Amino acid sequence: EIIPEAVEEEEPAEEPVEEAKSAEQTPSSGGFVPYAVCDACVLQSYNQFASVQDSILQTAIVEIVRAEGPISEALLIARIKELGRVPRMTAGIKERIANLADASVTEGTLICDAEKFYAISGGELTARIREGKWSAADVSLGEIALAAKIILEKQFATPKADLVKQTAASLGFKATAAVKQRVEAGVDAACASGMILVENDVCKAA
Repeated sequence: EIIPEAVEEEEPAEEPVEEAKSAEQTPSSGGFVPYAVCDACVLQSYNQFASVQDSILQTAIVEIVRAEGPISEALLIARIKELGRVPRMTAGIKERIANLADASVTEGTLICDAEKFYAISGGELTARIREGKWSAADVSLGEIALAAKIILEKQFATPKADLVKQTAASLGFKATAAVKQRVEAGVDAACASGMILVENDVCKAA
């Protein structure tokens, strides 16, 4: 009787372990880039917004944030109204969008700051040039802070008032009173975080 040789079973190869990524956005090492508006998402496959399920709407939210984040809650709602052809953006729909966006934050797909700006978890933060009509309130303090830092890295110490004007212009804004107030808040945030050093109202990169 021939006894078959025992065949040793191969142990399955261990899958490589990926390094854990920080949920926070990483500041870009480059300069300013044009703002890219999300012009397509899964909502465009539906004729009526009323038929869109929560899972589909949540996917659309992530798609928009991936294209435009950090994006304010107000601008996110405006994009969904446009791309989803929502005839009337009711308070109930706004609440539904906010709840689904927050659910994505809980799941770890998105992150959200105290001002309700949404971004992709672990994504890259860039300073973006905006064309056309924009509200400075729709620019996150983090993006403004990064823009100010990029400017200071290319020049010597700059008076804070001049840095505010240059930062506003670099992001595509005219230095109106409202814009100055918002940009100054972003510069202050950069100083508070240590990205920018300030002494006697003169700023320089850390």
